[in-house]
Amino acid sequence: MSHAAAPLIAATLAILVRWGGDPGSEAFRADLERSLDDAVVGSCFAHVNPAEDDPAAAQGDLVLTLVLSNVIDETRFDDSIAAALNPGEPTNELRREARFGVDVAVSLVATATGAAVVERKFHADESRRPVMIGEDPQAYARARAVERIVGDVRKALCGSSGEKRIRQALSGSPAR
Repeated sequence: MSHAAAPLIAATLAILVRWGGDPGSEAFRADLERSLDDAVVGSCFAHVNPAEDDPAAAQGDLVLTLVLSNVIDETRFDDSIAAALNPGEPTNELRREARFGVDVAVSLVATATGAAVVERKFHADESRRPVMIGEDPQAYARARAVERIVGDVRKALCGSSGEKRIRQALSGSPAR
């Protein structure tokens, strides 16, 4: 038995991804926003309007805001720094671990009523040890953090309970 895909939510979703407190990498923020856009447009929303870190540009029937904070972006070395930076030993690259973590506060608000439809907080934390010389474990850890955040947000919005709350908010019905 096959199930028909649910019709797209016929509303414009404005996506605002911003740093709270100390700002982190603008490239990470932009990658996350782009990935969120790609993940929800055409799969659960008909239209997405990225706000590019500008709250005034967040125009839509629904506004999805992600506030990123407490970023950890570091490399830990198994050896002393002096040994790790020894240019004559390329295998030193393999004796390090890249870590990337960030706190994420997600809120989805219906523009017409100002009512919160979805609210969620979580921490995305990824680490990576290189498996070959020349690999960039920091880029891998950041990319995995983006994937994790996008997956969690997409599930909250496009999953059956999230979608039901969104449709109720857009129709003006009280959420249950």
